Amino acid sequence: RSVTSGNTTTYIFYVEKETVTPVKGALEVYVYEKGTTTPVEGATVSVGSESLGTTDATGKKEKSDLEAGDYTVTIKAPENYKVSGDATKTQAVTSGNTTTYIFYVEKVPGALEVYVYEKGTTTPVSGATVSVGSESLGKTDSTGKKEKSDLEAGDYTVSVVAPENYL
Repeated sequence: RSVTSGNTTTYIFYVEKETVTPVKGALEVYVYEKGTTTPVEGATVSVGSESLGTTDATGKKEKSDLEAGDYTVTIKAPENYKVSGDATKTQAVTSGNTTTYIFYVEKVPGALEVYVYEKGTTTPVSGATVSVGSESLGKTDSTGKKEKSDLEAGDYTVSVVAPENYL
């Protein structure tokens, strides 16, 4: 169209409003053995009040499609472990980024008590040699007892060698 003297020429354009989909963020949680990067499977992970389940074999659990903001993550150590340090952390998740939370757990040691008694009684036998696997723990005391602490959870072979004058 052309503009002519003394007249108004009108042009009309239609534009479409752009819909912007907000870019969301994500978080990833890693659980390792204390002082290492050895992953721990089976730690329970929660974000706020929502349980995400447990960490996989790589010690990881993740959640995506999060609005930007602060998120509080809590872990519960798996069986035979306890949390080392904080069990809850709050960090900011930003649009288009992944925020990493790192937690550490440590193994909870167990203990073993061995009692040796005279056959058919509760009379303690002192001086019996007690072994766990190939490790000798030494001799039982006057109560017939020998103990071992700081054992990892698991199965152990315990053997006893009776003192002199016993079979």
